[in-house]
Amino acid sequence: MVGVAADALGAHLLPATLPESALESYATGVRYLLLHAVVLLACGLQITPSRASWPWQISLSGLAVGMCLFSGGLMLWTTQGWAWARACAPLGGSLLILSWLGLALSALLAWNHRPQGAVGSPEHRTDGLSRRSTES
Repeated sequence: MVGVAADALGAHLLPATLPESALESYATGVRYLLLHAVVLLACGLQITPSRASWPWQISLSGLAVGMCLFSGGLMLWTTQGWAWARACAPLGGSLLILSWLGLALSALLAWNHRPQGAVGSPEHRTDGLSRRSTES
């Protein structure tokens, strides 16, 4: 909701008051906010007891905080002129990068700990070959 409202503000009200360079920074903040909101929603729908691991939880928390710092910093700096808000953007961007790495780690951990017979494991063959014919 915040991303859509911020985008509407940037499209309809801000062009009359902000220079083009500030509008570009504002649009970058909105784009990252909307993108990461979808990622958080998708990840939230995938939470299961096996995915409630500490890397998963820390990564999702990092995405949420990184969104606020990066997008919020850019949007507050461009609309309010607050220098401290501009300084939040690199910190938020770094946190987003680390959070994406954490999500990748979580995916690898979940993949390595999948139950036997799960899709992708050697016991779950879908190529039509029997185990005996592949061993010879």
